[in-house]
Amino acid sequence: MSYKIPFKTLRVCTRHKVVLRSQSAGRDIFGISKHSGITCVNVSTYSPNFSSPGFFKKMTMSMKWFDYSKATMRAGGYKLYENIADRIQAETFFEALGLPDTLFSWFLVIELHVWMVMARLMAEKDGRFVRNIVVEAMWEDVRHRIKRLEENSSARVSDILHDLSQQFSAAIIGYDEGLLGDDRCLAGALWRRFLQQKYGTAMSLEALVAYVRHQMHELDKLSREEILLRPDLKWISLTESI
Repeated sequence: MSYKIPFKTLRVCTRHKVVLRSQSAGRDIFGISKHSGITCVNVSTYSPNFSSPGFFKKMTMSMKWFDYSKATMRAGGYKLYENIADRIQAETFFEALGLPDTLFSWFLVIELHVWMVMARLMAEKDGRFVRNIVVEAMWEDVRHRIKRLEENSSARVSDILHDLSQQFSAAIIGYDEGLLGDDRCLAGALWRRFLQQKYGTAMSLEALVAYVRHQMHELDKLSREEILLRPDLKWISLTESI
């Protein structure tokens, strides 16, 4: 089964500057920024005087960072990543495509699905912001997993993350070109990155190409609210795409 390139994805795709490093408040993984750019307010302990007319308007004008819409979209970005990390069964890809059961193979699976979500997000007005939050959440998760598996210093963990971030940058460019090209172009990108030019068979590569096309088709059908604010992604299986 084949699917045309989604119109929304074809218009913009993901070929823009991407936040490739986690920028959680108070931490600087790669020496770029120590702040995420959004300040959170604990509304449960903040009790302003609502008697004054136009209170919220005055407050938001004087406190530019107080933005419920941004906070909602930030939460949606983390929820999107949870939809990937918690719902994608990496072991299924290991078995179907002959990938070794390693942290790097897990990252390749997550990377592919994060890229597909990034491509869909860039079709929305505020998609760039949410896309960056998804990538931020991914690096936080990857850092945590590396720390659990690697008995190395913090510097060593940062070196590993730096290497992965460089690979991620190259991977999304290759995947973008493959998505906008024909199946042969997409197969080449998946063969070089996902299968590392040594795993799988011709049939499994064909199934993987069909899977990406099918999944992008399904993501393109999601509304703005479904992809930005209340994500609840339903991932298809490899067998469904054949």
